[in-house]
Amino acid sequence: MKYIVVRGPGGEVPVLFGQSLEHRWVAAQLGGPRNVVSAGFVHLRGTRVECHGHSSSLGIEARADEDSRLIQRHLDAGDA
Repeated sequence: MKYIVVRGPGGEVPVLFGQSLEHRWVAAQLGGPRNVVSAGFVHLRGTRVECHGHSSSLGIEARADEDSRLIQRHLDAGDA
């Protein structure tokens, strides 16, 4: 699965999506690449979230630990 983290009015929000979509296309749907703070790939290992990699279409790296915690927090809160 892929993800981007966008800067919104209430702070940073993770957006998860399937492999068939490009990071750049998803970013464009959410206000453009200038709002993206990180991007990469996410895997669920049991109940543990692991982020890694980068988006070649956006030229943005994943923030592995920080993004993993952010996505985990949203999943735990039922925001997914």
